[in-house]
Amino acid sequence: MITLEGIKPVGLGQWLREYDYLYGVAEPRTGASFFWEFSHLDSFGFGKILKLFSQQYSESLNFIQVDRANCPYS
Repeated sequence: MITLEGIKPVGLGQWLREYDYLYGVAEPRTGASFFWEFSHLDSFGFGKILKLFSQQYSESLNFIQVDRANCPYS
């Protein structure tokens, strides 16, 4: 028990929380991968990673499968 029942603890400071989001594409057979870090999770970041990926691998035909994960910030 940290405090008596009914008494809320007093914190010495507020934690600063910063998040980074990692977008990436991987080729399972060869292990080749392409990752990029963004400060936000949004449709802009997803579009940017697709553009960067297409520039990096412009000489090949690529298929990307997405997992339909729920993104509250899109």
